[in-house]
Amino acid sequence: MKVLLLCNYDPYNAATVSDHINAFPRHSVHEIVVHADLVRSGGNLAEDFPLENFDAVILHYSLFLAIDAYVSPRTRKRLKEYHGVKAIFLQDEYRFVNASVKRIAESGFDIIFTCVPPSAIERVYPASLLPGVERVNVLTGYVPETLLNYKPKPFAERKIDVSYRGRKYPEWHGRLGQEKWVIAKRFREDARRYKLRCDISCREEDRLYGLDWVRLLQNSKAVLGVESGASIFDYTGEISAKVETIVALIGKQAKYEDLRSDYFAEVEDSVPLAQISPRIFEAIALRTLCVLYEGEYSGVLIPWRHYVPLKKDHSNMDEVMAVLSDHVRAAKIVADAYAEVARNPELSYRAFIGRVDSILERRVQMVGLSQANELSAEAIQRMNPVFLIHDPHGLPFPSFRRHWMRHLQPTLARYIPHHIKQLLKQLLGRLN
Repeated sequence: MKVLLLCNYDPYNAATVSDHINAFPRHSVHEIVVHADLVRSGGNLAEDFPLENFDAVILHYSLFLAIDAYVSPRTRKRLKEYHGVKAIFLQDEYRFVNASVKRIAESGFDIIFTCVPPSAIERVYPASLLPGVERVNVLTGYVPETLLNYKPKPFAERKIDVSYRGRKYPEWHGRLGQEKWVIAKRFREDARRYKLRCDISCREEDRLYGLDWVRLLQNSKAVLGVESGASIFDYTGEISAKVETIVALIGKQAKYEDLRSDYFAEVEDSVPLAQISPRIFEAIALRTLCVLYEGEYSGVLIPWRHYVPLKKDHSNMDEVMAVLSDHVRAAKIVADAYAEVARNPELSYRAFIGRVDSILERRVQMVGLSQANELSAEAIQRMNPVFLIHDPHGLPFPSFRRHWMRHLQPTLARYIPHHIKQLLKQLLGRLN
């Protein structure tokens, strides 16, 4: 059958998104047409696009259904009128919850692929609002097969003891959001005490992509990590609106503890969304030791076997240091993680796509409609060409874009109006 994948493909951004998109045409047994022009077209699917030629349509998580600039009202109307099977992948699901549910129902989606754990799916995507919609739990990402072939450096040749790249998320993301930068702050203090060589940052201009990120991991004995997700589900957008307004108005006077107490303490952890991050899979595939805050990690990782658990108050740093200073012990943990996690067929993109194929096939048979297949998938793809990068992890980051991210953007962001910044971003994308 023919399947249309609507997405936003940017190989110069986080490689894990490109990995996810690449997996569909690479591993599906069906004919996949990748359409990546919605954002450039203001969220609009061209009027003459032959939607009726497909047996199924997938809306990828790189497109936010709740935001018109990604999926316009006109495109949602076309999806509603389309009678084939419709599936949507969702991530960062703590945002736009009610708006997403409403548009999923209005557009007539048949399947939701969600990162919300099975025990909590009904609370986020209630059957009463989405009758007949199949809800399927998936991971945020899987093991990128291209990284399995990268040759690891011996520990003795790695110049960095511990590395990390994080981001300071808004306060309303709750405990999980805080952990993503608190671990960096606290570990830098530990590093001075234990005389560790570290490359740790949560500054936006220091974020690394493509080959730059791979080289950092390859040159590090260990990498820090925390569980992905947020501990607050903002169903209406009210929490984020209030908290971000307070922070914008009074700045550092807005203390996290006060914001939590006033606006989201009662709803924190009401929906468990802590899960394993794709970047942890990348580190394991590249055979870098993972030092992670204690957590569940989607049931994939076993502490002290696949990673070194770091208590959230850092009280067991002596135990962590005992592994970091013992190359034999560290190598055994890396070897177990690589063999049992990175090379686990069940955690591969091939297995993931096989599961998606089966679900789509069953739903298409249930619908029992035969789409008009006058145009071949190859012909449609030629009409909408997309150049997919085989290994986005090996992609050098363009020097101009790196300079923009690290130097120009942080400075100019203070003075340039938002709409001008958006135009500059689009221009930069075209130059690359």
